[in-house]
Formats: sequence, C-alpha cells, structure tokens
Amino acid sequence: MIGCVERAQETFPLSGFRIAHLFPAEGDSAIAELWHDKEVWADVRLVGVRLDTRGEDRITSATAVVRLYPRSVDFRPPWWEWNLEDVLGQLDSARQWLLDNERGRIPVDDRDRLTAAGQALSSASAATIDQMLASVPPATHPEPPDAGRGELEVVLVAVGPRPIELIRQIRIITGLGLMDARALLSACPSVVIIGLDRPEAARIRHALEAAGATIDVRSPRQPS
Repeated sequence: MIGCVERAQETFPLSGFRIAHLFPAEGDSAIAELWHDKEVWADVRLVGVRLDTRGEDRITSATAVVRLYPRSVDFRPPWWEWNLEDVLGQLDSARQWLLDNERGRIPVDDRDRLTAAGQALSSASAATIDQMLASVPPATHPEPPDAGRGELEVVLVAVGPRPIELIRQIRIITGLGLMDARALLSACPSVVIIGLDRPEAARIRHALEAAGATIDVRSPRQPS
C-alpha cells in the first residue's frame, strides 16, 4: 500500500459496508477502500487520470478499477453472502467520491523538484490550498532589510522559472514571511536587501541567480 498523508473514514456503523478514503502523498489518485464488518474486501482506484489538467478535463481519460483482497484464513465459511444492491451501491459511491476528489485537485508539476511536502501540496484540492493560505499571515510589505555593512543593494529584476526555490532563498536571506517574500516576486523590480558590501552582495546575487532569478546589484543612488 502506498504512503498516505491522510486517511479518513465515513461515519458508518461498526458492522456492514463502509468506505475508507486514502489520500496519497505523491501525484497518484486517491484510493477508496471497501470494508465489510472488520475486513477490507476490495479497493477502488482511478487509472488514466490526466495529472496535468484540472476539473472535468482531469478525469476524461480516467477509468475506475477494483482490486479484490483475499479473505482471511481465519474466516469460515470461505464464501461471503452479500446483498448485490449493497455491493453495487458501495462500488458506485467509491467511484463517485474518487471522481469528485480528482476534479478538485490542482495539476501536478514536478519540474521544480518538489520535496515530499511539496508533492503532497500539489495533490491537494484547490479548496484545501485556499484554507491553508487563509491561515498564513498576510503580506505586510516591510522595508527591505538593511545589512548595515555597505552601500549596495540587491534588486530582483525578474523571477525566472523556479519561483518556489526563489521564495525559499529570499526568506533565508531576508527573514521575511512567506506572503512578504511572495509579494517581492509580484512587485518586480523590487529591492531584496540593502546595506551590503561587495563580497556579501556578490554572494547573495549568486544564490538568487542559482534559483533562476535575474538580479541587479547597485548603489541606492543609481536609477532603476
């Protein structure tokens, strides 16, 4: 079974049919485990999901498949006798939940070599991400930090292809919060840090350019 970042079970009685929802940490589709009493008898998953799309387009090529689990040797007799309508109802509910879950997820893009946490975020639904962002303190747009060692400043001219890595570097260099670091990217050209001597300015320029940014080092008296 794949590693999961979350597992939630619908509210069902302890006996009878119930569904366990499994959310994978990577870019794969979620899985619906089908339970009867105390034993899982199958799981339902989607194959052929188009991970680079969202909404209805994400599942136009998807197919629901069922994987059966062998019954425990401790159970007798070896056959289950179920009501067919109950089984079909559980299968249909599992399939519908998977389709609805996939419609809400954002496209997966690993070009930035995302960490495991980044992969989990990339497979979260848009609604979940909105909730997470709502809990992050908003941008306060502070003045650029002053290193107090010279007269040079580092200016972010263009973001480049790796904004996630660039935000991480800016936060390391400046100590800014997430939303303030993001605001710097949105306000290009923007001053990242001031009061630098030449060696420190060169070091910071190299770190930001390694994250894909276009950087200018200048005196505050220079025009933009």
